[in-house]
Amino acid sequence: PEVLRQIKRRTIAKLRGQVSPVPREVLGRFLPSWHRVGAGDRHQKLIDAIAQLEGLPLSYQELVRMILPMRVRDFHEGRLDELGALGQLVWVGHSPLRNDDGRIMLFRRDRVDRLLIPATVDEAGADFDDRHHLLLAHLEARGASFHAELLTLLAEAGPERTHDAIWDLVWAGLITNDTFAALRTRAARRGSRPAQHTHRPRFPRHGAREMPTFLGGRWSLVRDLIRDPVAPSERAYAWGVTLLERHGIVAKETAAVEALGGGFGNVYRVLRSMEEAGKIRRGYFVEGLGGAQFAYSGTVDGLRRVSDEDAEAEVVALAAADPANPYGWLLPWPPFAGSGGRGGPTTAAT
Repeated sequence: PEVLRQIKRRTIAKLRGQVSPVPREVLGRFLPSWHRVGAGDRHQKLIDAIAQLEGLPLSYQELVRMILPMRVRDFHEGRLDELGALGQLVWVGHSPLRNDDGRIMLFRRDRVDRLLIPATVDEAGADFDDRHHLLLAHLEARGASFHAELLTLLAEAGPERTHDAIWDLVWAGLITNDTFAALRTRAARRGSRPAQHTHRPRFPRHGAREMPTFLGGRWSLVRDLIRDPVAPSERAYAWGVTLLERHGIVAKETAAVEALGGGFGNVYRVLRSMEEAGKIRRGYFVEGLGGAQFAYSGTVDGLRRVSDEDAEAEVVALAAADPANPYGWLLPWPPFAGSGGRGGPTTAAT
């Protein structure tokens, strides 16, 4: 057994040293193709595009205006509702960005048990008042409820303060909706002033008539999405596979934008075990990232092919938060030719 262990250790060490690192600019050309982003690559199914974005906190507006349209031909927001109605897709709030936007995480319903650790009131409820606790108690006792029911429940608070409480719970990761209508309507409030606690509700205009603040859908507890909780080791393995599918090359730096329960340490142990089992490779594949980088063998080969190819003249516009764009988080923004500035805060071109 000791001889076999030595052979295994030396084989792994040899594999680690076989690949010399590529310049970090190569990662900027590799990731768009890895995500099949661009005019010629928008042939994938919506659910397949979501699989690579699963569990990543992303701005809802950037998600539907840039990130998904760059991957899926003829994408429109209603297609998210279609997947939700088919029981294939759920969303969970992560954090607010502006009065009209916030970060959400998308999950395939059959994977949410393995990836999501639901937030608790103790973790998120330091500033909650009676409105928040009444809403949570109602949803726990009655289950999924339409928005009108919640307005009736908090009739004394008024629509505006009820809306505020609902969104507080959404961004705390405690409640969600079975459609994307609330997010769409909130996005339509672009340019409206920040919410104030008044007794007169403000409704966004749609054409010549006023529309209610929320359209359709039922609110429910996020924890109700978790039907079969899994062990921490199984969740760490699921996250390891998710990171490999999303980033191609996984290093400690990738955890900076991920909503990893327990941090990167648990995932690192899983990735190391996968390497020892011969499922993935570990090495120093990309300059500028941490020394412990993990990838499937085929991914490393693809990265090398991109490095050996001549850079094409095609320009791809990406949202700054798109995981297909490594600049600004994995890699520093490159300077623009002829200027001393850095890349822009909204989009990047590769």
